[in-house]
Amino acid sequence: MQLTFYLFDKSVKDFDSAINGKKLKGPDRFSRIPLLNTVTFEARAYFQRNKSSRPKWLDFISPHCALTNENRIRNTTNSFLLLIKVKGRIFAITTGFGFTAFNREKLETDFGLRVTLNAIDPEKIKNIDVRNLDLVTRQKRTLLNHDSPVAEFELNLDEDMVSLMGGVPREKKVGDRIFGSDSLSLTSDVAFTELESKCRTLLSLSSKKTYKEHFEFIDRVKPVKDKGVTAILENQLQEAVKNRSKDKLTLAYPDIEWEQIEKFKISYERKNTEVDEITLQALYGFLDDAAIAGPELHKVRIVGLDGGNNVVTRSSNFHDYAVFETRIKSEAFILSLNKWFRVEKSYLKQVQSDVDSIREIDHKGFLPAIKPKESEGVYNERASKARAGLVLLDKKNFRVPGGQSQIEICDLFSKKAK
Repeated sequence: MQLTFYLFDKSVKDFDSAINGKKLKGPDRFSRIPLLNTVTFEARAYFQRNKSSRPKWLDFISPHCALTNENRIRNTTNSFLLLIKVKGRIFAITTGFGFTAFNREKLETDFGLRVTLNAIDPEKIKNIDVRNLDLVTRQKRTLLNHDSPVAEFELNLDEDMVSLMGGVPREKKVGDRIFGSDSLSLTSDVAFTELESKCRTLLSLSSKKTYKEHFEFIDRVKPVKDKGVTAILENQLQEAVKNRSKDKLTLAYPDIEWEQIEKFKISYERKNTEVDEITLQALYGFLDDAAIAGPELHKVRIVGLDGGNNVVTRSSNFHDYAVFETRIKSEAFILSLNKWFRVEKSYLKQVQSDVDSIREIDHKGFLPAIKPKESEGVYNERASKARAGLVLLDKKNFRVPGGQSQIEICDLFSKKAK
């Protein structure tokens, strides 16, 4: 069975702090259900029963089809949420839309990714999601048709941040398949009565450092931990939104449940609007129309809606979408995926120094002159044949010792410079 696990941060001490009280009211509420005495651990369960909605495709077909009892054609979903207390920490386990019932802002970020990195077989990775730390945001999902090492994914791990990884755990007792980002999706034969034990295992895995043996590149991009620095950065972000700045600020989609999304709803307290896409222009337009000059950014909420205006994604906040670059004195910082990062310049300087130390070959006649309008590939092939001892390596990728990705080392290789 496939289950999704979430871990709340240490500020959440009890079940009431984890649950979103608004989800316990109304016709589609989550209702608390009693657990039987077969459950010997501390837990609380909620169930959302028979939430119905009009299929979004019905308006498309109904003018052209003779449907009877059209009002009785409904989609129905049921969702479940289980909260478990383990070693003083609160876990959430969900099926269906159970993830919509708790306070997402209080989750432990990267919990699922940390568990996955420590548990996964480094030779049996199935998929990796990466996102570059730049205002021009590029998100990439690579899914291979067979389990493989990181090198097979051809990622630029010097510039990209891994946001999700999935594959096969090293130990069968962890599960059959594992996929982790903030949450952890686990395919396992675990019984309900074993869920507390499973959470203990996952909590232990989340704090290990064994990932460094095969995935040390994860630490090249480090989030800001200093609360004082974070406070300064948050003030700068607040001012940028208040001034409706478009410089060094943009919006990009986080990892959300895309399958049923037809539009989005942006809300601020009791005011809201619906938009086709989440863009900075759309957000500023909403704030201006609602006369919200300097919003408290944590109150800006975004959800995905289906054709029947039903919420089909978790509730995200402004920080989940924002990509913002700013500086404190000479240091550069960037906000991405709800985390602040310090842009590390030392690595770039080291690479540049290494490149500058390579001696340039400028011997006249060492290589033939390129012809007008001759492409790089054609020239490289011709040059390799024009001089003895040259090996053509153009468009051939290799994994260097100690590296995690394959690179094109050079176009032409020679043992001698002369």
